[in-house]
Parts: sequence; structure tokens; C-alpha cells
Amino acid sequence: MIQLTGISLVHWHLFSVADIAFSGNTAVLGKNATGKSTLIDLIQAVMTGGSASFYKFNRSAGEGGGRSDRTLRSYCLGQTDQGVSLRRQGVSHLVLNFGGAGLERPIALGLCIEVAENEDVARVVGRYVATGVSIDSTMFLDREGDQTRPSSWPTLKGRLETECRASGGELFEHQSTSAPKFIREYMRVLFTGRRVPEPERFIKAFIMALSFEDMRSVEDFVCNYLLQRDDVDIAELRGSVQRYQQIQADIAELDRKLAALVPIREEIERLASLLEQEDTAECMRRLAELLDVAKEHYRLLGLRRRKADEKRRLDDEMARLGEEVISCTAELESVRAQIATSGVEAKRHQLKTEIDLDTAQHDKLVLRLRERHAPVAAALKLLDIREAIQSLGLGLGGLLDDLLRIREEGAGLVPPAWPRNPGLMEQLVASAAATAIDRLDRVAAKRDDTVALRVESARRAAELGTRLAESRKGRLSLNRSVTGLMEVLRERGMQPRAVSQVLDLSDERWRLAAEALLGKDRETIIVDPEHAEEAVTLLRRSRSEFPGCRIANTRKLQHSSHMPPPGSLASVFTGDDAIAMAFVTFRLGTVRLAGSQAELMADGRAVMADGTYYDGLVVEIRSAGEFKIGKVAASLMAGVLEKEFADESAVTRVHQANESLLVDVHSRLQRLGTTFEEEDALERLAIALADIDARRDEAWERLDRVDKLVDPELDASRQRLVARIADLREERETNQKALGSLETELGQLARMLHGAQEMRGSWWSVKHRLRLFRERVRSVALFSRLRPKYPELRGAKADLAVARDLEVILKRLASERQGSEAVIRDNVSDYLYKFGVQRPFDANSNIFGQIKPWLIQTLEILEGNDLVRYRRQADEAAERITFFFRTSFVQEINSRFRDLEREIDDVRLALRSKQLHGEVYSLHALVKPEFRQLYDLARASETDDKILSLLFSDQEMDPRYAEVVGQVERLLRDESSGFERYQDYRNYYTFELRMRDVDNGHETTYDRRRNVASGAERQVPFYVIIGAALSSIYHGTRRTEDLRGLGLAVFDEAFSKMDGQNQRTMLQFYNEIGLQVLIAAPTEKRAVVYENLDSVVDVYRFGNAAEAEVSKLKPRVRDAMWEANPDHLTDEQLLLRLAETVKDAADLPGADEDEAVH
Repeated sequence: MIQLTGISLVHWHLFSVADIAFSGNTAVLGKNATGKSTLIDLIQAVMTGGSASFYKFNRSAGEGGGRSDRTLRSYCLGQTDQGVSLRRQGVSHLVLNFGGAGLERPIALGLCIEVAENEDVARVVGRYVATGVSIDSTMFLDREGDQTRPSSWPTLKGRLETECRASGGELFEHQSTSAPKFIREYMRVLFTGRRVPEPERFIKAFIMALSFEDMRSVEDFVCNYLLQRDDVDIAELRGSVQRYQQIQADIAELDRKLAALVPIREEIERLASLLEQEDTAECMRRLAELLDVAKEHYRLLGLRRRKADEKRRLDDEMARLGEEVISCTAELESVRAQIATSGVEAKRHQLKTEIDLDTAQHDKLVLRLRERHAPVAAALKLLDIREAIQSLGLGLGGLLDDLLRIREEGAGLVPPAWPRNPGLMEQLVASAAATAIDRLDRVAAKRDDTVALRVESARRAAELGTRLAESRKGRLSLNRSVTGLMEVLRERGMQPRAVSQVLDLSDERWRLAAEALLGKDRETIIVDPEHAEEAVTLLRRSRSEFPGCRIANTRKLQHSSHMPPPGSLASVFTGDDAIAMAFVTFRLGTVRLAGSQAELMADGRAVMADGTYYDGLVVEIRSAGEFKIGKVAASLMAGVLEKEFADESAVTRVHQANESLLVDVHSRLQRLGTTFEEEDALERLAIALADIDARRDEAWERLDRVDKLVDPELDASRQRLVARIADLREERETNQKALGSLETELGQLARMLHGAQEMRGSWWSVKHRLRLFRERVRSVALFSRLRPKYPELRGAKADLAVARDLEVILKRLASERQGSEAVIRDNVSDYLYKFGVQRPFDANSNIFGQIKPWLIQTLEILEGNDLVRYRRQADEAAERITFFFRTSFVQEINSRFRDLEREIDDVRLALRSKQLHGEVYSLHALVKPEFRQLYDLARASETDDKILSLLFSDQEMDPRYAEVVGQVERLLRDESSGFERYQDYRNYYTFELRMRDVDNGHETTYDRRRNVASGAERQVPFYVIIGAALSSIYHGTRRTEDLRGLGLAVFDEAFSKMDGQNQRTMLQFYNEIGLQVLIAAPTEKRAVVYENLDSVVDVYRFGNAAEAEVSKLKPRVRDAMWEANPDHLTDEQLLLRLAETVKDAADLPGADEDEAVH
């Protein structure tokens, strides 16, 4: 077995230079503070590669029971307990030499350490493993005359390389940062079978042996120190499981995609149905409107035909009456000629002429009177709209009162009977005219204001109409200045977009708050960062052309986070534009979402869903006025815009009606205030008319007297003819009026029939409706399908009523269609965002032209290819899991079970014949209940490989294994199940260290005894387990009798609570398991040491210097010391030895009998 054979050092604590050679089990003895632990810590330093992560210097004698203050630096500087450093700087060399039967040539492990008092830590500049050489201190020293000094590392390295080559060995050197590599290297050359177990496990156990601590539990100690961690490598199994789980996750992802896409497909089918219903309703509406105007057209044509026939009849009648008037007139002229022969006719003619002249003068006066009457009559019409006039606030109350008196005075008369009292009427009219003139400017100003209001309202209505049309098409409405500026930016090669165009809302419940708080920023223009400065320059130069426009500083935003904080208002925004998301995060990232007033009033800015906003001090209600964010905004605004458009149109009509009223009032007041000549005074006109009427009456009386002078028969003929002609003329006049009415009606009918397309029943309206109908109904087949449905729809209603009903239905269908389109676009956007799919079309793409083909293709890929392929791969992965579980996991775990059982058996075998404190110790491994089923399954599969074929199978299985097979399947399928704990074979067992009393056979365990055990009873289990652990690490589980590797176990103050017999038993146990023991002990333990160990190193201190002397004990000396120790004798042996001693004393010369007897 390879053993530690010596230590060589230069500058280590109180030691200046030393070479200490020993063999076998060795004790380092010395009084306190002499330096015995210094040598133990030296071994630690070399074995740990000088790494502070591993060593624990002088742990058992550490200050206050904690970690020692000693460091590699303090040891190399030679710091004393008083804090004095023997060396201010220098180089320290530490070497452990190994030899023995297991080595063909010696091996040395060493460190070269540089240290300085002004540096915080010592620097390990060389770590080396030298084969073929045994190193002593002469190799570490350079001589300069009579002086020596420690060699530098390059010098030492050169010497080592030379010596190793000369002996046929090798030098393995490692830099200061590679302590683990150094440890692996010496483990490779020193451990049994050139094994390299876990370095950390070895160092941990090695250091644990140096610093005795009570074991908290046997199980933890066995797992941490005795048994090597050797998890079953299930990389391929785990890879297959992960592949299976990934495939299952992919399948679940595909199922989630299908679950998201199928409702979109159903909604598109619903949309198609709505469009079909809408198309059918629109076709029916256009058919109803066509039939309505066509029927009206034919009605008008029939009416015109009947009126034309009536006119022709009247024309014929007028011609007949004309002929009869001519005949009667001729006959009357003949009668008058006969009367004229009597001279009466000349007198009649003269009187008749006078009457005609007076009548003409009378008509002129009546005409002038009517001209005076007309403005008054027009003004009197204002009384009929008195309430409307008063509502306008024109201040015409006095005028209306004057007009009321004029109406009362006029008593409904018209010229020439009007006025009854010319003088009074003149005064009333003059008063009203003066008031009208006074109020004329006020009415004109009101009229102009109303015209301006009407124009502005009409402009707003037109703008709302345009926005409504855009909303119905799913387009957002932006400010004209914004769209204008964006167009200019596009012409400059930029890609401008408004914030509201590229963002959407993930939760519509927060739309009011989002729209309100973002406010004007919704129309903020975003350009790429490299164009930001140019865009701002353009805005500044054109500020008057594009008022109210905003451009974001995207150069700043490109470095800002585009991930909104959870729970903020910015988190309800979604979008693919990172800069736009950074913009809203910058603006609204600090505004919390509040579900209640209490949450609203907490610290910081917050907003509720209804727009209630808290800025940290003041609460206010914010509103946006209109929706602009996202694709849904347009459809949401359609209903709002419809109402606003209807309201604004109604306002426009009100202003238009007021305008017409004011124009009419102004015209009537202007006419009322017109001035007249003096001769047109009402009183003068009334006097003149009275004079003319008196002259005419007198002329008529004279004419009657002349007519009495005519022949009665001729006069009767004349009167008859005059009466007949009068009747004919009256009839003609009546017919003429009828003809006039017919001509008017025919003219109206002609205008209606030839009117514009808006004129219901006109030829153009029929043509227009027919064109609209044909635009919608493009084929005879479609018309044939619609034709039988229309009578059912129409019933007893008129076509126009049917059209109006269909308009209502179309509005409902349009609303449902817009809602369906919004749902489709939202769901598609959610799908693209949720699954990270790049948008294959823009936000306003046609649903049936682009979205539906994409959806169908995606569904076909998912349902037809991906799912089938992934499910096939899942089956293959399941088969691979079964294969790897059978071949890799079960076989490997069984192998580790066998190694563990062998390790436990070896320890138990070594302890079987060793009595410690009258007890025999044994180590046992018991399978944990929670692992029992899987353990039994693994062990049973060693003899029956059919058991594992039941994994992932529907075959019937042995009830004993059904539950565990199902558990294995769940563990392999469920990634979160923690299958890793089944990889560590140590987890399957719990461990017990049992102690059986040799005398009474009573058995207990360490865990039950731990809290009541004596010091020795606590030490023995520790040394049993730590020794077994070190043996396992050095030699492995498959140990043979010929242990050729290293087995060094170093203990500080070892076996302090154990008596000599137990110490000897423990050392025998260590020898059997292949360990070389090196212990540090106080001087008073010398007798026990001499009985059991092979070498003794005595350490002496002289001031601030320490030296060591080595004594080697041969077996005969140890046996003699053992026999001489009365502690090892029985009572009988002790009495016998006492008797022999007395006898020997009695035989001494000169001894008297009494003394001899005594």
C-alpha cells in the first residue's frame, strides 16, 4: 500500500527547514503551542493544493470552537500567537513524499508559495506532482557563500524537471488557479487503480477527519462521506423524455393554436352568412326601391295620359265655344246695325266710351292701392309665425302689436274695399313701417350670423359624414393636419405612422381610460430614429401649415424599454411597433390600473376603467370624446359618429330653417318700410276712387235711359245675344281656367317624369334605381332566386315601406357585420401576438381576400400535417423512453445498488470481530418505503426482463407492479415530477449504525443513542464511518486484499475519548480497510501511542523556533509496551503480576521477611 513516508519544508510557521521521515501509522506528539498541529496543517495545505476553499487549519483547536484565524499567509510569514511575523517576505516550500509497496518509484507532492507582509494573501506559484524522486529540503535552497535562501519557483521547477528525467519519472505542474486539477492529478497517480473519484468528495472527507464533529445522523454522514455520488446518467433517457415532453408541448401548443383559430373560422363563416344576408337584403331593398319608383313612374305616365286626354277634350270644347261666340257676335253686330239706324247707338257708344275711360282710371287707382296694400299684407303674414319670430330674439314685439292692430282695422278686406278708414290706416302703417326700418339692421345681422352658423354646421356635418364613411370601412379618422404632415413625410422617404394606427388594446374594459389619458398623443407621429431630427425640422418650418401636430423623439425612445410594467395602463396596449410601445410605456408606464376607489387613492398616479384619474394629488374625470386606438376603434366609433352626424345634420337643418325665416322676415320688413309718393296716400286714393265710382254710376244710368229708346224686339235680341255671348265667354273662361290647371298639372307631371334621379317616379329615378339594382343583381340566375322571395317579404306592404324595413334590417346587419369583422381582426391580432407569429398581412387587409386564405392554409397545416407528424413522433419518443429506461436506467441503478451493498458488507465485515467499548458495530442499508416499489421493480427486472415491457403498454400486468409502472410513466411524462431524485442511488436507502452489546446481546442504533452517549460512544461511530468513507474513496467499492493505492487518514487530537484497547481496535479496523493513520496528540498520550503506532514524531519548541525528532517503533517494542500496561490485564492477571512482583522483591538481597511479606 502506498504510504506517506515523509515531510520536507522550508519556512513553515516556526519551522525554518526540516526533513521529517517516518513510516506506517504515525503520531505527532508535542505540548500545546509546540507546533504539532502546524505539521498537520501542512499536510492539509498540500493535499488541498493550498486552496482556501478547501482547507480548515487547526480546526479542532480553533479559537472558540469556530474556524481558526490561521491562514496560508500567516503560516508562511511565521506569525506567532502575539501577532509577530518571523519573516517579512519570502518563499515557502512544502512537500509530501510517498512510497511503499504499491509504487515502483517514489512520488512527491509539493507547493511553492510566495508571501509578503504587505500583501493580503499568499500566492501559490507552483503546484506539482513529481514521480521518480523523493524530495528533501536541499532541493529548495540556494547557497550563496555561507548563506542559504529559499529557491524561486522557476529554479525549483528546473531542478525537478532534471531529477525527474534522470529517474525516468515525470513532472506534472499546475498554475496557481488550478487546485482542483492538481488534486485530480495526484489522485490519478496515488489512488488504487489510478482512480479519479470526485475531488470535492475526497477533500471534504479528508478535512472532516481532521476536525472531529458529532454526526447529526448516520444517514447524512454515510451519504456525504462514505458513498460516492454517482447519479445514473439518464442523458439519453432524459433527452428522450424531454423530446417526448417537447413533442407533447408542441402538440399542446398546436391544440392551443387550433383552439384559437377554430373560433376565428366559425366567426368568418358567421361573417360570410351575415354578408350573404346583407347582400340579399340589399338586393331586396334595391328591388323594392326599383319597383316603387317604377310603379310611381307608370302611375305618373297614366295620370299624364288622362290629363292630356282631358286637355284635348277641353281644347275641342274651346274651339266649339269660339265658333259659337263668333256666330253670336256676328248676329249681335247685325242687330246693332239695325238699332244704329235709329240714332240710339251713337249715344250708347259715347256713354260706353265714358264708362270705359272711367273703368280704366278706376283700375289704375286700384292697382296703386294694391301696391300700397301688398307690403302690408306681406307684413301681416308675420303674425302667423309670431312664436318662431319671438324665439329668435329680434325685438319685433312692438311691430307685431302694430301689425295686429292693422289686421283688426283691415277686417280682412282687400283693395278696393281696403282700407275702411284711410286716415287711421295710414297712421298705423306709418308706425309699423318706422318700426320695421328701425329693426331692419338687427334682423340682417341675425340673418348673417345664422348663415355663418349654418355654413359651419354644414361643414361639420360633412366632415362627420366623411369620418362615418371611413369608420364604416374600418379606417381610423385622423386630424387633417396630421394626415397632411404624414403625406409630406412620406414624400421625403420616411415611414410615418400615428401611435393610434400601430397600437391596439388587449382589454376593451380599459378603452375609456386609455383613450382619455393618451389624449392628443394618440395622433403623435412616429418616424424611424434616424429620421426624427429631419421630421422635427420640417414641422418647425411648416408650423402654420400643420397646426397641432406632434412628432415623437424616437431617438430617445429607441433606448427606452418597450415592455410596459405589469399592472400599469401601458400594459393594456399591444402592438408590433417597439417604438410605439416604448412611447406609451414612457407616457403611461407609471399609471397604475385601479379596480376600486381605494386602489385609486393609493400612492402614485392611477386610473380607473371609467376614466377617473388620480395624479397623486387631484382626482378628475378624463374623457376622450372619440375612439382612435386600434382597429376596433373605427367600428366602435361608427355608432357614435352616426349619432353625431344625425345630431349635426339636425342642427344644420335648424340653422337652415332659421336662415330662411330670417331672410323672409327681412324681405317683408324691407317691403313694409318702402316709401311712397304723396299722391299714393291712402286718403287721396280713396277719394279719387269714390269720384270715379260716382261718375260711372251716373253714366250707367244715362245708358239705361238711352237703351229704352230702342225697338223692344231688337233690344230683346240684342240682350239675348249679349247674354249668350257673356255665357259663352264665361264658359270659355271656366274652360280656360281648367285648361290652365291641366297645363300646370301636365307641366308638373312632365317635370316629375323628366326630373332628376332624386325625383321619385321620374324616368331618371327609374334608370338610376335600375342601374343600382343591376350593379347588385348581376345575373338572371340571381334574380330568379330573389324573385319568389320578394312577394313573401312584401306581403300587403307597399314597396316603399318594404324598402324602409329593409334599411332597418341592413343597419342591424351592418352593425353585426362590423362587430364580426372587429372580432375577427382582434382574434387574429391576439393569435399573432400570443403565438409570436409575424403578421403576414397589414391590419386592414381584406378578411376574405387575405385573412381567410391564410387561416384555411394554417388550419390545413396544423390539422393535416403538423399534428399527425407530432403525434407519430410522440409515439416514437415513447418507445425510445421505454428502451432507454430498460437498458440505461434500470441496469445502471442495479449496478449501483450492488456496489452499495458490497461497500456496506465490506465495512460490516471489517467491524464484525472488533469490539469497541464491549460492543460490536455493524452498518446497515435499508430501502426507504417511498422507494420500495421502484427498488423492487428494478431488482426483479434482473431476473424477469418482461416486467419493463409493460411500460407504456396496455397489456395486463402483475398487480404487484401495476402501481409502480404507472408511477414510472407519470414520472417520465411529467417534467415537474422531479425524476432526478431517482437517479441518485443513495436516495433509495436509509442507513443505520447498529451497536450490539457483546455480553447481553442488546442492540441499539447510533441515532437513538446520540443524545445520551458518552464522549467515546460518540467518537467511535464517527471514526468508523469517516474511515470507511476514506477507504471507499481511496480504493473504490471493488476492493481486493492487495490494496496498492494511497490510504492516508490524518486526525488532529484523534481518539481523545477512547481508551487504549479501543484505540488499538480502531487502528486494526483502519489497517484492514487499507488506511495509513497519522494523528496529532499531546505528549501525555505517548504511552498509548507507543503501544499502537509505527512511528512517533516529537515536536519541540525553542522560543520562536520548532524542531522535530522521529522515533520508529518496532513490533516487539509495541508488544512489550502493550504487555507492560496494566490497563490491558484482567483481574486474575493483575493479581498474578502483583504476586510475582512481591516474590521478586522478597528475593532481593538484604530484604527481611517482614518487608518481603509486605
